[in-house]
Amino acid sequence: MAGSSALSLAAVEPFFAALALLAADAKAADPGILQLAMPFLLMGALFFFLFLNPRNREKQFRSMLDGLKANDHVVTIGGVHGVVTNIQREHGRVTLRVDDSTNTKMTFNITAIERVISDDAPTKKSADSKSGNAKSGDTK
Repeated sequence: MAGSSALSLAAVEPFFAALALLAADAKAADPGILQLAMPFLLMGALFFFLFLNPRNREKQFRSMLDGLKANDHVVTIGGVHGVVTNIQREHGRVTLRVDDSTNTKMTFNITAIERVISDDAPTKKSADSKSGNAKSGDTK
């Protein structure tokens, strides 16, 4: 039996020698500059997205509100579409006409305006009438 245990140690010995060589290579390898700088790069990106980007978004929002004028088409944060009829900047309020047929008006806080809809993109109705595709037989 003593001979069989010596044989198995001889068969396992190269495995442990290979493990020892791999461990020595891993300890001797120097980390690259990218590996050293990676935590700092990640912290910088996190700082940008948490602190600097919201400031830019706030500046854009304020400039949009400062440029708001009568007859602008807007959408509120609640999804109400309307046309600006009156702006009371000192009170922070804006009046929107939300229905043309009944001339219904609603008053909102000026910060409730989510975006101004640009008049550059023509609506389908106005594009059809300009191109001559409007049906002349409609008498509604």
